[in-house]
Amino acid sequence: MAVFQFTNFQEYLQGWLLEQKKAGRKLSFETLARELGMRSKGHVHRVFHDPAMSLTPRILVRLAELIGLQGDERDYFEAMVSFNRASSMEERRLYLGRMGRLSGCATAKAIDTDTCSYLSEWYYPVLREAVCMPQFRGDYRLLAKQFIPGLTESQARRGVEHLLALNLIKALATGGYVSTDAYLHAGSEIESVLLSNFQQQMIRLGSKALDDQPPSRREITSLTFSYPIAKFKTVKLALRRLQNELAEEILKEQEPGDAVFQLNLQCFPVYERDIK
Repeated sequence: MAVFQFTNFQEYLQGWLLEQKKAGRKLSFETLARELGMRSKGHVHRVFHDPAMSLTPRILVRLAELIGLQGDERDYFEAMVSFNRASSMEERRLYLGRMGRLSGCATAKAIDTDTCSYLSEWYYPVLREAVCMPQFRGDYRLLAKQFIPGLTESQARRGVEHLLALNLIKALATGGYVSTDAYLHAGSEIESVLLSNFQQQMIRLGSKALDDQPPSRREITSLTFSYPIAKFKTVKLALRRLQNELAEEILKEQEPGDAVFQLNLQCFPVYERDIK
């Protein structure tokens, strides 16, 4: 599992553990506690799942050794932990830039760091929409509970602080917020590890919605077709036009929203005749 595909170290750790178990390696939090020299399996569970859990340099080094990370991969993992735990926007930008350089992404330098930071967690764009609804009046516990899947209250609070620091929302005297821009678009050709990670998170949420949401609250369709691969660009352009047209319709709506939706557009080859 490539560490460069992640921007959240706990999601990476969870994915790595699942991969190890599928490969037949018998690992439990109790086993990991012994190998990492930690006092209990509960402590290890918090390292893997608790967003507020901090990592000591010693545990960070032992984790990297246990996973087998070396060179740029190890440096990226350490930068990712620091990025997730950074308390200031300046620190987040610093570590985000380091992650971009270490990932070897050719376009990383050309991508606006604020945009990348905004896309580093799936719930930031959702949070931006939710707190700008007129119903929100500063109840972060309720706000966190209303997310699907749910957030912690601290995630909701820190997320709003992050959006304020990015100047993507501004506070109102009523206790609510208003968006500084109606619509953000990262660019259709950005191929960064950060945008890819955001899209992967949203695709996983879409898959989960198949089980968690009734058909009346979702629209998931599929189409399998043959087409000249040399002309695939026309399909991509059609999908982008569809996205832009839908965005225009959404912006025309005058009635305040009471839910936040996620639209994922996917089209990829599942068979190629010329593969030898």
